[in-house]
Amino acid sequence: MAEVLSSAGYATAFYGKWHLGDIEQSYPHNQGFDETLFTPYNQVTSIQNQIGEGANAVLGMREEMLPPDPYKLDNTVLPHGWVQVIEGKKGKPGREWDTTDLETFNKVDPESHKRSLAFIRKNAAVKKPFYVAYWPNMTAFIPNPKKVTESRSLYSDGFTLNVDAFIGQVMDQLHALGIAENTLVVTMADNGPMAHNPPPGLGMTETIFRGGKGDFLEGGVRVPAFAWWPGVIEPEQIIGDMIHETDLFTTFARLAGATRNIPTRPDSRRHRSDGAAAQRRYARAPRLGIHIRGSEPGRRGERKLQEARDIV
Repeated sequence: MAEVLSSAGYATAFYGKWHLGDIEQSYPHNQGFDETLFTPYNQVTSIQNQIGEGANAVLGMREEMLPPDPYKLDNTVLPHGWVQVIEGKKGKPGREWDTTDLETFNKVDPESHKRSLAFIRKNAAVKKPFYVAYWPNMTAFIPNPKKVTESRSLYSDGFTLNVDAFIGQVMDQLHALGIAENTLVVTMADNGPMAHNPPPGLGMTETIFRGGKGDFLEGGVRVPAFAWWPGVIEPEQIIGDMIHETDLFTTFARLAGATRNIPTRPDSRRHRSDGAAAQRRYARAPRLGIHIRGSEPGRRGERKLQEARDIV
């Protein structure tokens, strides 16, 4: 997405949880983003520190805290010198930001808020179109002793501190800059609740939909999403259309007048930006199947098959 919009003259930035690869080629500033601050991994790095080692949340990551291991053969198992947070600019090598401790992990979301708002102000001042992606880490897996919500869960506290309030700040700033009616804001979840073997105190559980993260049930793949665009999208609507996050690619490209910059290939008919054509094509399909991790759910008409599996 960032590559397509950059080629159409957009300024692009990414802040937060990348989790799309930890090799140089996969870093966001090598995937079209002009400015980045990101964690290459997920929230598990929040326990890879002395606090996590002391609580047995991880075992062996901090060898300086442990007695000598008489059975150790070499130093090739543990990731010595690993990096928790990286910042970078397009065309330049990324560099480590801060350290690998818990305090650094907890700094990433607040710092991402500051940089996102500053990026918006900077580009609005010069009337340059922009695309900024903020994917929050939301919470560490080590609880903060200071609670801010009645449930006191990692999820509720993290959402309240690092997502909900920030969305309001973004909307307020867009109005203050006079660009709200020319800016589309999309917020959405990535997957259902981590209901199977979550970290203690996470606060995620199955709700009205059966299943959770990793399941092909509604609880695993059906998530909330919101789109806000004053003057274009009528407020307080509830839309029942089925969409996927990949639909944002062609939607953003069309809005930016950048569809000509979408890479094409001989089988590009399978990736058309014509949503109506895609809808007609799938409406005719008698069955739909997805195969991942040995589980193969499928659908025929109004019936769906979900392979049963044990939860260990």
